[in-house]
Amino acid sequence: EQSTYIVLMPHKNPDPDALGSVLALYEYIKALNKTVYMYCASEVPQTLSFLPHFDQILNKFPDKDIDLIINLDSGDIEYAGLLETLEQNNINPTIINIDHHPTNTHFGNINLVQPKASSTAEILYYFFQSLEIPVTDTMATNLLAGIISDTMNFTNKATSYPALSVTSEL
Repeated sequence: EQSTYIVLMPHKNPDPDALGSVLALYEYIKALNKTVYMYCASEVPQTLSFLPHFDQILNKFPDKDIDLIINLDSGDIEYAGLLETLEQNNINPTIINIDHHPTNTHFGNINLVQPKASSTAEILYYFFQSLEIPVTDTMATNLLAGIISDTMNFTNKATSYPALSVTSEL
């Protein structure tokens, strides 16, 4: 609530879960009238350009006094591209780490890590629900991309009753 400049980051070479989660959270934070940017430390696959708000992702880190970075779907600070980003831009913001990987190193100042979740998108869905934040159609599209991707179309062991239930709601 007190942050002035916020950056949302997926891991390098983002998959639909990382990118969909960033895009859904971006829409929510933007609706709060906050200054929020999306940045990826690598090229973003054009195959995901159908996702809402994709065109808002920056390929250069914002030249602002960033005070909060929310990293989504990264097990560690290097995979996130965050370590090099902090060093290159000489910044020391608060870091929030939201992830579902059991190997997560809890690199954030604040960590929301739920290894039993199918995806980071599923964690965000429950976050929005717990705060009674309405999920718009475009947010739902982005979250669905993450869940469907990380469950490999509901064919791998990440497929669970909660994942199917969230998908049904979305």
